[in-house]
Amino acid sequence: MDNIVLFGASNHGKVAQLNLGKKYNIMYFCDNDSSKYGSRLNNVEIISSKQLSKIYNEQLKIVISSQYHDEISKQLIDMGIFNIYYFVNDTILPFSRDPLKIQMKKQTMLTTEELFYLYTLTKDQYIGEGEIIDAGCLLGGSTVAFAEGLINNQKVNEKIKYEKIHSYDLFLYDTYMNGLEFETRPNINQSLLPAFSENVNEYQNYLRIYPGDFLTKKWGGDNIELLFIDLSKSIELNNHLIKIYFQYLIPNRSIIIQQDYYHHYCFWIHITMEYLKDFFEPLEYAGGGTLPFKLIKKIPLEILEYDFMQYTPKEELIELMNSAIRKHGNKVGLFQRNELNKARENLFTYLEKRK
Repeated sequence: MDNIVLFGASNHGKVAQLNLGKKYNIMYFCDNDSSKYGSRLNNVEIISSKQLSKIYNEQLKIVISSQYHDEISKQLIDMGIFNIYYFVNDTILPFSRDPLKIQMKKQTMLTTEELFYLYTLTKDQYIGEGEIIDAGCLLGGSTVAFAEGLINNQKVNEKIKYEKIHSYDLFLYDTYMNGLEFETRPNINQSLLPAFSENVNEYQNYLRIYPGDFLTKKWGGDNIELLFIDLSKSIELNNHLIKIYFQYLIPNRSIIIQQDYYHHYCFWIHITMEYLKDFFEPLEYAGGGTLPFKLIKKIPLEILEYDFMQYTPKEELIELMNSAIRKHGNKVGLFQRNELNKARENLFTYLEKRK
């Protein structure tokens, strides 16, 4: 049984310990919070990075059990530690700049953990029964993760993989993208389609690309197996997505990935998933702002077409939000819990203005 150290003594670290404890000998937790040193988490001692450097050898696996993958992996490499793994989707994956090299170019807002989740989901669980919707791909971080997962998927026939990934985005530059790296900083509303196309050029055979306003997009009627959602930035976009795309999800197969679940500005996402709670099973937290859900039974069309944000009584919307916080707030860290509480405050502001 291999020895491992979990880097990240947090709620996510607890989940990693629970999932990995039967496969590996967990020697220690490591953390950068000095207040935790010498204490124990689930009966496992918490050590400092300085202590880790003293006990490290090439046989010891260091598994990052934190959402701060990029920061911690850089810290470990600076310490001369290279036997690095990520805890993702109930398993561990080796640290690598490939296949997710776009993350290293800082041209995506997704965390490494989120990218690995999309990659492993497509590689290990996707069976080709439906299409892959990449809704909100920006410069192609999610697109690359899906495409690399599809390329490495051994269960799906190569012919079926052709144009399986459907990527949607406005592809227009805005100020919230200032943290991304560009050779030349674009102007506001300048097209990002050339940059996206360059980033995903080697995956063209697997893609269909839909530039422009998502509210104008329709769907051809094929089943949808994976639905990545990173563009529900308004109630209107959210309603369109639910009405047009959710009806093609496959019971007991389709997974939707809500990338903005742990962000405060999209309170309608939390309410949506509580409103549809009888039809979805929440899965394990996937890092960053992402929470995935699996469809367990088909949703009647009349439910999908109902504008619940407009016509549900205010008290019921508040209770749906509170239910989401109770259900998902204790499974994540303080930052994510705070985001849920801020989302509730934004809901109150919305309800004050709603007619």
